[in-house]
Amino acid sequence: SDTTIVGVMTTNVNVSLLTSTLSTIKVLDSDNSYALLMDSNGSYIYHPDENKIGTNTEDQIFKDVVSEIKEGKEFDTTVTVDGDYYICYRVSPLNNWILALAIKQDDVLAPVNAMTRNTVIITIIIIAVLAAIGFLFTSSIINPIKEITSVIKKTADLDMSPEANYHKFFRKRDETGEISRAIHQMRTSFREMMSQVAHNSENISESSKRLNDITNIVNDN
Repeated sequence: SDTTIVGVMTTNVNVSLLTSTLSTIKVLDSDNSYALLMDSNGSYIYHPDENKIGTNTEDQIFKDVVSEIKEGKEFDTTVTVDGDYYICYRVSPLNNWILALAIKQDDVLAPVNAMTRNTVIITIIIIAVLAAIGFLFTSSIINPIKEITSVIKKTADLDMSPEANYHKFFRKRDETGEISRAIHQMRTSFREMMSQVAHNSENISESSKRLNDITNIVNDN
């Protein structure tokens, strides 16, 4: 046609506000936790390794998420396992940016694992002593352990649905009470991590909206 390009107008948008916020995020104050931010194509907007910023993700989990974004899939806040890490991510409904938090599994499970080992040792000793006293006393020890073990298995499968079976042991001052409280703390931390992802995703959506507004103003000019 007769359209002639006479020039190009550009603007630089400072995203340091996003990166400065994401760089300070830690899960359970763990040094083995970090945040990630990717655009809808899987290109890193923020990564603790600055060399990866601007490159496409090589992580199969996020490659699959990018493919599902292109298919128009809607996402909830999701927790999954990637190697030695728990990954919690959410896709922004505004611009399909992907916000993720990662924490090493050992940091999350350490309190429960230590308490479980101690509990198993103590439980074996107690069962050996109480076996001579009778089935009544042994059953009072075994049944709580079975209920707590069920909760541990659900947690290992990333099932964070409400579970009340172990709440009745919270007030106990023995090992059963300690491990039930440790499990509750871990499950609470998972829920807080998911909530933190959701909250930061909303903040990023607002920041993205402001960037879009700036772009529209530049386009109008």
